[in-house]
Amino acid sequence: MAETKSVDGTQHPASDFAYVPDATKPSTWKLPIFDARHAAAAKAALSSGGFRGNRVSIPASALPGVRRKVNAANKKFGQNAIGEKSMQAKPIMKAVDELKREITFLIYEPNVPDAHGEFASIETLSKACQSFNECFFNKQIAVASLFHMRDENENIESTDSFDIVKTFIVPIDSIIGETPVSEGSWVAVIKIKNDILWQLFLDGEVSGLSMGAKGVVGANA
Repeated sequence: MAETKSVDGTQHPASDFAYVPDATKPSTWKLPIFDARHAAAAKAALSSGGFRGNRVSIPASALPGVRRKVNAANKKFGQNAIGEKSMQAKPIMKAVDELKREITFLIYEPNVPDAHGEFASIETLSKACQSFNECFFNKQIAVASLFHMRDENENIESTDSFDIVKTFIVPIDSIIGETPVSEGSWVAVIKIKNDILWQLFLDGEVSGLSMGAKGVVGANA
């Protein structure tokens, strides 16, 4: 008889969960996705903010497959997949260099509300870009991570799945590839080193960069 796990008082098979490391041990199963409510909660749990502040702990090697299952479940129930409707971190897909496996991304556009309803001026983005570049390329505080993964001490886990080639502020309104990019936008070029991650980008399963940083919210004059 197949194993099941109780969720909200009802038994569910392994197929109703996005993460099943051991089909014989229901205690290891995570992220139920059998209905719209649980699929949305699973999506939130994989986000940087977590579901109600709690992020799910899943090995980095398993994350691509888990994200695919969570995305498929949300689309099945007519809901947005992970990363959809984000107003920032848009891929400039026409600037993909398939030979080098490099992709150019818009990290943040000035004066455009992000997913939290906040925005940043050109001056603020210029300072942020300069600070990040100085720290990251001098191997100081800033790190590149995959899906905001953290270790057991809640420190950001660095990744070797991709490299950040460069980040810069666009000096004037420009066209990158075939995409208009406004003056003052913060842009990054990344080089994908992992075959699975590269395919996820090509398939649209992973479609952007997410900036993790601390800042001060000022009054909106």
